[in-house]
Amino acid sequence: MDKQKNKMKNSKKSDLMIQIIFIAIFISILLILSYFFGLKKAVAIMGLFFSIGMLLFVIFGIGFLHLLDFKSSWLQRKCRIDQPKFRRFLSKQVPILRRLGFFEKTRSLSDEQLVEKLIKKIERKHGKYVGDFLRYPMLLASLDKTRVYWGDTECDFCKGNDAFVEILRDWAGISRGKFEPENMRETWSENEDSVAIEFELNGKSCCIHPKIEDDWLDPCFPGMINELISDTGYRFYIPECDYGQDYAVVFLGTKEKEILAREADWKFEEDK
Repeated sequence: MDKQKNKMKNSKKSDLMIQIIFIAIFISILLILSYFFGLKKAVAIMGLFFSIGMLLFVIFGIGFLHLLDFKSSWLQRKCRIDQPKFRRFLSKQVPILRRLGFFEKTRSLSDEQLVEKLIKKIERKHGKYVGDFLRYPMLLASLDKTRVYWGDTECDFCKGNDAFVEILRDWAGISRGKFEPENMRETWSENEDSVAIEFELNGKSCCIHPKIEDDWLDPCFPGMINELISDTGYRFYIPECDYGQDYAVVFLGTKEKEILAREADWKFEEDK
């Protein structure tokens, strides 16, 4: 999560630098034109060029969008999932995941039938990202929304928004009944630079204090929750998946995590 956070910060800095450069170029051109033609004429010339530029941008922009749409459709057709390699990947992964309780709602299907169903779903929704499934096997498991949570490391953490409460509620939803916090509430300091998250867990009062750094989720937040449920033998893990500032969370027992790492080629953030 730290790596994702640093990536996004660096990206924002780059965007800001590009904006500053464009503003500087615009002002420089305006000053040069003012020197030769006077300020009023310079502004008029810049306005004319800006209007022509916007018109060309709209014309070429529409054409570019049509090209992208065509290319996307072409790629979708090209990425039809009939490659033997991907089918072998699913045939290996599906039995392992089902053994650990994933895709429980499809228990009436055989492994072969589920593979076919997943192929159609991935082809329809994620056709051009097949390579990502091969690179990050956890993406297959994430198709089971009852077992894997997707979140954004940048969120509106502020007074009255209850973003932490929402995260706890979502994490409880993938915990298979082993993490069920109740009476959750956030108590913020007056200047919103600190927060106390209070809740009841198995009849005990709990309180955690994640760090507040702009809108970023504290990387230590999962560890704070895991400490409270250490006696269950289960933890919230963050599997490796380089998806920008998005992150995935899965709730596993120690043996389940070992099976996924050994047999399904999963990697986890804490293992780095």
